[in-house]
Amino acid sequence: MVALAEARGTDPARGVALARKNVEARPTAQAHELLVDALGQAGKKDAACAAAEEALKLRYPTPRLLDLARRADGTFVHQGPP
Repeated sequence: MVALAEARGTDPARGVALARKNVEARPTAQAHELLVDALGQAGKKDAACAAAEEALKLRYPTPRLLDLARRADGTFVHQGPP
């Protein structure tokens, strides 16, 4: 959760870097959630959308990941079915 705290706080780039490292170390749905959220919080809309698209390829995406991928509040939007 440090990554998300950093993304929302004083160093969004560090938060994104930590979240990416987390996905590399443990490519779980929860790690992908953190990356997508960190990218969105850092204002990287295109990267957040791309990360969401990649995360939805997981065999078992979590409900939160599906929600993040469909968010329509301006952060990013996933188009199409999961």
